[in-house]
Amino acid sequence: MQWPRRPSRSTRLSCRSATPTRWSCSTAPPWPSRISARASWPSASRGSRASAFKDAPGIRVVVLYPKGRISRAQEQLFCTLGGNVGTLAVNGSFDDCQALVKSAFDDGELVRRVGLNSANSINVCRLTAQVLYFWDLCAAIPAASRSGGLVVSVPSGNFGDLTAGLIAKAMGAPISRFVAATNANDTVPRFVASGRWEPKPTIPTASNAMDVSRPSNWPRAEKLL
Repeated sequence: MQWPRRPSRSTRLSCRSATPTRWSCSTAPPWPSRISARASWPSASRGSRASAFKDAPGIRVVVLYPKGRISRAQEQLFCTLGGNVGTLAVNGSFDDCQALVKSAFDDGELVRRVGLNSANSINVCRLTAQVLYFWDLCAAIPAASRSGGLVVSVPSGNFGDLTAGLIAKAMGAPISRFVAATNANDTVPRFVASGRWEPKPTIPTASNAMDVSRPSNWPRAEKLL
């Protein structure tokens, strides 16, 4: 299975800042000693993740998101923060955003120089936090009702939720099976059915948080299955 690490040549960046100063891709803002970079498909939780770093000393947050493929309300969750939280609108899909971030991590000198890190599930620390959701779910169900094992439905997207759930199950959480919802971006269901990994161009849908054709967490989930 081959996992693309870099964006296609057709991908272009449109960069903007929530502050009056506009960023350009050729003239990036002055960076502090540490940067937290993330490839993000915005939702309430991801907007709050950017908010968590707002005004944190010594940290610059860069949020990548696919231009024109999210709602205005979603965009405003993090594009209006300003300060040390900047945004880059990418002319492409979530997969292009993620490929750009992964290519940055391929640059060892850059990672060392700025202390580059990720706040999405590229970073396994994000998954460890998600594992707690599943233990909390199990604890909320009466013991008698979970004795046969719970059936848990999760969204797909980058498959972080499923991966975290499988980790919780491996730790002993009383979960018998998972149902992973997908939309037209069905790379994983087709792979499970045919054994062939054949990502197609990402299709924009109403469930935009799931519009991912190359989910980076699937190899992790597959190892746990």
